Amino acid sequence: MVAALVLSWPSLALANGGTIQLGNEPAGPYRVTVMTSPSPLIVGTADVSVMVTSADMVTVVPDATVLLIVTPVGKTAAATRYPATHANATNRLFYAANIPFTQTGRYAFTIQVTGPNGGGNVRFDADVSKGFLGMTPFEVISTALPIAGFIAFAIFASRTRRTPGVSAGKATEDSST
Repeated sequence: MVAALVLSWPSLALANGGTIQLGNEPAGPYRVTVMTSPSPLIVGTADVSVMVTSADMVTVVPDATVLLIVTPVGKTAAATRYPATHANATNRLFYAANIPFTQTGRYAFTIQVTGPNGGGNVRFDADVSKGFLGMTPFEVISTALPIAGFIAFAIFASRTRRTPGVSAGKATEDSST
């Protein structure tokens, strides 16, 4: 019941997530929801958040061990393992891990869940890109804000210029009357 409420409430569901990669997928005696952020995944650090519920989705499983195994697809690089913990999660109903990505490409994510009722795995693939113009969202904003400020200032300045020969606050007389 709690899990259904959390997953149906958008602000809670996105508190530690972003893009839902898997929603209530069976993993042995559990159901697993996996979310990743940023969206889309880009080079840098990504948050992978996992919610583990009972198979009937009535209760959140607070005492599971969650391990993320990340493997580059089509490359000879070895898989890297990351424990997902409540301590890494903003919302303590989730397990989370911060995954560093140094290269673009497709990655396979395997989530191993072990708990009091047994264990199970789920898997998905996701692409990691360079981001907008090869920049992180912070770099895009840090670049765009000064440019936008300069443009806004230039527009404001051009609209407040006075016409030559006309002084402000003085009315001119019409000599033709």
